[in-house]
Amino acid sequence: MEALSDRLRDKTSARPCPVCASPADAARIVYEQRLDPAGVGSFAFASRKTPELMHWRLVECRTCGMLFASPAPRELLADAYRDADYDSGEEARYAGARTASLCAGCARDCRSTAARWTLAPATAPSSRSCSRSGFTEVAGVEPSQAALDSAASRVRPLLHAGVFSASDFEPGRLRLFSCLQTVEHLPEPLPVFRDAHALLREGGALLVVCHDRTAPLNRLLGRRSPIYDIEHLQLFDPRSLRGLLERAGFHARARRAS
Repeated sequence: MEALSDRLRDKTSARPCPVCASPADAARIVYEQRLDPAGVGSFAFASRKTPELMHWRLVECRTCGMLFASPAPRELLADAYRDADYDSGEEARYAGARTASLCAGCARDCRSTAARWTLAPATAPSSRSCSRSGFTEVAGVEPSQAALDSAASRVRPLLHAGVFSASDFEPGRLRLFSCLQTVEHLPEPLPVFRDAHALLREGGALLVVCHDRTAPLNRLLGRRSPIYDIEHLQLFDPRSLRGLLERAGFHARARRAS
């Protein structure tokens, strides 16, 4: 059977800037590809793992500052996430506690103490945390079959298996769309956020949690930072994230993690 690294490498292609669509050949090369086929194992596309310090060729858009992978795979990614192993239930529970705090704040921003729906493209504990934050109906999207299998019985019915598709949800109904440590993984984040905008009702909110490549620790570690990973097809700073959100129709408000 062909190795996952070979299958992905065979499917790579050039991609434009995911924020402003500037061509990759006009971008500045930041890091050449670093890929060890022997290191691409069953946890390569897991939600949490030991850092492998591998990544695709990374370039910086001269127009908007976005750092993105090109060439990079766009096909087969859904299969890679579906088949990834999962053994981070304990870490996910800690992340879920943080999610609950963020969602509670968003519930207030949505001008509702009992908003009807939240869509959480994340793991099962995130969906459970949203249900504890004043949201009466919760749906999650989980691509990993192993993560789905590990979900508690009371949470599993809330989860949609696979990757996010706007057609699975009713336009104009959601109060909160949360994208938690996910936007770096999306082959085309702008269409996803435009779909999110269409799904939200008046006064709704989009919650995005992602890495900041200009944060002090990431600047200190440079290429040794675990944010440089084959799962990440783009890495944001405040400027590029704001550009993405505003192009999708949102009024962006940034907050750095403490």
